[in-house]
Amino acid sequence: MPFAVITGDIIGSSKLKDGQERALLAQKLKECLVFTAKARTNLEITRGDSFQVIVHEYKDALFAAVYIRCFLKTILKPGVEVKKSTNRKKKKTGRNAFVSAGGKEIRDGVLITDARLSIGIGDINYKAKKLSESDGTAFHNSGRGFDALLKDRNLSITTDKNITTQKSLELICEYVDHIIKGWSFNQAEVVLALLKAGNKEIKQSDLANKFGITQPSLSQRISSANWELLKKSISVSREMLAQEI
Repeated sequence: MPFAVITGDIIGSSKLKDGQERALLAQKLKECLVFTAKARTNLEITRGDSFQVIVHEYKDALFAAVYIRCFLKTILKPGVEVKKSTNRKKKKTGRNAFVSAGGKEIRDGVLITDARLSIGIGDINYKAKKLSESDGTAFHNSGRGFDALLKDRNLSITTDKNITTQKSLELICEYVDHIIKGWSFNQAEVVLALLKAGNKEIKQSDLANKFGITQPSLSQRISSANWELLKKSISVSREMLAQEI
């Protein structure tokens, strides 16, 4: 039975200011990966910003990767900083603040919005207590894919499938990567809620109330985030991965 292994590295983590910010990032990252892996034994975080996670339902590998990146884009909550200009009028400039699990703003922070992810599909021959010491083609494919990531790419997939299927999956990943890179905090926040809902029907009116916006505003966020095309891309990747490896 094949598995999916995702190898990741958080972008910009070296800019974190102090231990409190790093601790919060590690806490939120672990929360995200536990949801994805379903078990703490299926994930490993090193240095606080690099990680590996096993996805047992390998067909959901792209969904898991999108969820991780979407989650990371919502760790920082945009705030507003008011400054006085030379003519004494107030001017608003964008600012970001770390948000704790309880929703309390801790301090101004740098924008940690994304991660570089490599999905590897294959077998797991040996699973050690530390995933970094495990072995199998899923780990090999994930590691090789991560090493081969281009500077302008934050998502890849490597499988043992035929070259045509592999190229098709890579094209899907490239397209999904392009979508995610363009998300704002508000768009990612809405997409994350939709991803968490899964196959459950969720009313836009309920989501709009949750985020304190009007339903037309919510619809605009969903549309501008390319949610429908993202869903189709994830669905097609499931179908392709379901084919015999």
